[in-house]
Amino acid sequence: MDKCIVWLNTQCYADSKSQREYLNSFGVGNKLIKVLGRGSLAGVDLDRFSVRKWRSRKQKTLDELGILSGDFVISFVGRLSRDKGVFELLDAVRQL
Repeated sequence: MDKCIVWLNTQCYADSKSQREYLNSFGVGNKLIKVLGRGSLAGVDLDRFSVRKWRSRKQKTLDELGILSGDFVISFVGRLSRDKGVFELLDAVRQL
């Protein structure tokens, strides 16, 4: 399947250099697969997402969004595009 995907695309990207090397070791990509920067698996800045860093802003953000302490909140993290299932998520929320 991966060979077919590479063949059908004009540009192919792997999420890390090790993933590209893995695919190339099986003859997938023929060295055509690229990685942007150091790849998305190069690590996460844990300080950026630290609870301690954002705790002081939590109540202000909830107030700005009109979210009460007992409200049920559903989050979606991803691109807002049809292929990510966001429309199916919205339909499910409406049904609930």
